[in-house]
Formats: sequence, structure tokens, C-alpha cells
Amino acid sequence: MTFEHRIVVGLEEIKAIVLECNLCHAKIVFAPEKLENQNIPSKGPCGHAWESPQTAEPPLPPLLALITSLKTLRNSNMPGFSVRLEFDEAICNPRANSERTASPKASN
Repeated sequence: MTFEHRIVVGLEEIKAIVLECNLCHAKIVFAPEKLENQNIPSKGPCGHAWESPQTAEPPLPPLLALITSLKTLRNSNMPGFSVRLEFDEAICNPRANSERTASPKASN
């Protein structure tokens, strides 16, 4: 028998938005309600540019659209439905996945 664990959260439960450098993994953490367009840096705290090497344009427009949408959805009362995000437990707890897939120890 297989059990699947999933984690479901509402938009109001998002505590932080984390921007992480792909090169060195330095992070900047923002509270969703305090994140404004002017706060989004074009470089990480490490100084690495956060732009596409092909176009030399920062990926800010899609990020700004995501943040604006999150803020709008968090602050609105939508009649008839609510928005929830679902994650596999392994994403939120990598150890849980490794424990499930670890082979049992052989006994002598």
C-alpha cells in the first residue's frame, strides 16, 4: 500500500518570498505584504546580476506580475472559492522522501 502526503496551503499562509541566486545560493527574503516593485533588486546580495545572459534583461516583469497577483488575491474576498497551493511532502521535507526510498538494512 502506498501513502502519499501532500501539503496544501492558502495564499494567506505564505510567510515569505525568497529570491535565491542560482550561482552562489545567496538569498533575499521578503514578507509578501512588504514587497513593493522598487524593492526588487536587479542583483543578488552577492553582486551577481539577475538577468538573462541572452537578453541582458532582468526577469522582473513576470516576478512583478506574480507578486501583484499574490497581493491582490490575498487581500480580496473571492465569492465561491479560495485559492490553495499543493506541494508534495518531499519538496517541503526532503528527508521524508529519502526515508521512504531508502532500502531496508539486510540482517545477517
